[in-house]
Amino acid sequence: MAKSTTASPRTAPAPPADDGTVHRSVEEHSKLFRDLLLGFVKIHILYHASLEPIFGVGITTELEQHGYRLSPGTLYPLLHNLEAAGFLEREDQIVGGKIRKYYGITPLGQRALEEARAKVVDLVNEVTEVGVDPKPKSARRKPAASRSGS
Repeated sequence: MAKSTTASPRTAPAPPADDGTVHRSVEEHSKLFRDLLLGFVKIHILYHASLEPIFGVGITTELEQHGYRLSPGTLYPLLHNLEAAGFLEREDQIVGGKIRKYYGITPLGQRALEEARAKVVDLVNEVTEVGVDPKPKSARRKPAASRSGS
């Protein structure tokens, strides 16, 4: 049986492929990149839950429109964790004879969204600046001090 190259959140990430494997995207290569994207997904979830109650299949469709493809095994734990953290509240409703779990934002979730929104704006402004050295300020070489009298 072939080993899976996809790391689950509970296992250590696989070392970078040095066997010539070509990945179609960074997402396929890096658990760290996946974790970064999940931060964006959480902000999307909070945002949409602030507009109206969301449910699993509905938010999955919305996220797919933004290029995020989440399996139920990723999405539902995210929703449950946001609920457990107090950012979302759940209401069960009967739809078509089945229970559908709707999630709405809480006041704590709204505050988190507002703080995240400010950070997103700051980040976008920083990473999209034109004509700015892309290196972090701490990594930039300081110009040599000019010598007087030369």
